[in-house]
Amino acid sequence: MKNGGVGVLSMGFVLSAAALSQGLFGERAQGQGAVMVTKSDDGSGGEMTFISTGPDLFALKQPDFVRTDIPVMRDKLRLDTMQEQMIRTMVDEYLIAFKKLIDEKFPKQMPGMFMFGTGDEGNFGDDDQPGFGGFDLGDLGDGDVEGAGTTVMIGVNSDVTEGGDGQGGGDGGVNSNVGVQIQVAGPEGKELTPEQRKALEEQAKKVAEAVKAKIEKQLEEQKKSAGSDPEPHGPEEIQARMDKMTKEAEAFSKDKAKLRAQFVQDAQSRISPGQVDLWPGLERALLRKKSLPNGRLDGEQTDLFKVVNTVQVPTEKKAEVDRELSDYEMQLNDAIIRRNDAVDQAEKKISEALKKNDLDKASAIADRASTSREALRDLNIRFADELATTMGGEAGSAFAKAAQRAFHPRIYGMTRAQRAFDKAAKLDGLTDEQKSRMASMREQYEAELAVMNEEIRQTTIVHEGEEIRRPYEQMKKEMQGDHSEQDMGRDVGPIKRAYERRTELDERTMKTLYGMFTEEQVATLPKLPNAKGGNAPVVIYQAGEITGDPVAGSAQPKHDQ
Repeated sequence: MKNGGVGVLSMGFVLSAAALSQGLFGERAQGQGAVMVTKSDDGSGGEMTFISTGPDLFALKQPDFVRTDIPVMRDKLRLDTMQEQMIRTMVDEYLIAFKKLIDEKFPKQMPGMFMFGTGDEGNFGDDDQPGFGGFDLGDLGDGDVEGAGTTVMIGVNSDVTEGGDGQGGGDGGVNSNVGVQIQVAGPEGKELTPEQRKALEEQAKKVAEAVKAKIEKQLEEQKKSAGSDPEPHGPEEIQARMDKMTKEAEAFSKDKAKLRAQFVQDAQSRISPGQVDLWPGLERALLRKKSLPNGRLDGEQTDLFKVVNTVQVPTEKKAEVDRELSDYEMQLNDAIIRRNDAVDQAEKKISEALKKNDLDKASAIADRASTSREALRDLNIRFADELATTMGGEAGSAFAKAAQRAFHPRIYGMTRAQRAFDKAAKLDGLTDEQKSRMASMREQYEAELAVMNEEIRQTTIVHEGEEIRRPYEQMKKEMQGDHSEQDMGRDVGPIKRAYERRTELDERTMKTLYGMFTEEQVATLPKLPNAKGGNAPVVIYQAGEITGDPVAGSAQPKHDQ
């Protein structure tokens, strides 16, 4: 899961917050141009704040077909070896044409803008979900750090001097200094081992330096083009540029749709009529593949087909399970379409509200649109229950557990106390009494953990929708001069408190467990958690200097379901 964003830079303006619509649009909002810009050099000593909106360039620049779609096409269309190779060639030709279309319609960045999260020419089309500026941040959160997330902080300090040519040279102009900082945070204050940190530092250095160089290159290109297309100097000019980008994006969208239709027509002309009849099933599978990851709520992202594949369905139940999955496929497809349409419509209305700085209206629209997300999540929950009942016995139980882990990977991932028990069991020289006490302690802990996890699950289902409006509330405070809450991405309120109670359980349990061992033995075991530590990030690497309020892009844990 990877986030990007759009930043606005103009002489005398400093970006204060970005990706406002992330709360509503989730992964789709990676390029949504909803930003707050603060002017602080008007001579009054105060601040003038406004919100500028623009098109979702990130989503728009994603091709409809990529190489990772080929296995899905093979399976759904029942392609033979020669047909698969033909489709592979067609996808490659499509990607070349799509890249050419992007270059024609978006030949250069808008002056005063920098973009990240839009992929990289070197590996264009290799993946349908490129990383931050083409760099894979998800790898930074891998390893034994359960649920680790990666944050890239980008600060661009734009210094303005008088009397220059606007190109950063001579006696005046704009001089922009870029700083990139990589942070890694695990849930519940989990710490990194020296080995993990070393590996992360090596990868983070590459990402930070590459992102910094990429933005510096973009800024330099903008300075060179400033003479023929000068930077906007005020709210109206900046929004006018955004409106121009919106019109260009609409035109590009039509050309993109034509390119997609041509691919479908050409592909269907080269396969048998029977395979053409299978095409709707392919479209549904591709929609699941590309749209489910855009989910914002626990359970909204889950594909139960993948969960079913993790269990052994009893032979006598297979036909009935297949019938339920067929029904699920059709209903899920409709729910995804409704969710996507609702979000698209809300995006337009929210953009209009943001232009008027009407954050209350934007928040209300976001609330209404979130019901489509809840409907998709609830459909997954309902079918998971039905499938588990149909399978019955051990298979049904295994499927139910797998579904819960897919819905709530953070809740049902291994806890620090569980890892502590596992490592303690491998200590040398344990007595029978110690082993017996550990077994008894773990049994008690697992019972309490099950209750705690169910509490977190219920709390998440009830309160997770509140996360949708929080960015707007945060932005409103920023506009009113209240900068006390800078974090728009972390859990707060009931959900965070529920996790903190679980961390307190871990802490109590581990203290009791560690009381059985020597200091030398304890030193080899996981460190005690900090219940109030939450997701406190660890700075892994920083390139350049970050001042003011940075743009934040983050990569959350990657999950199979």
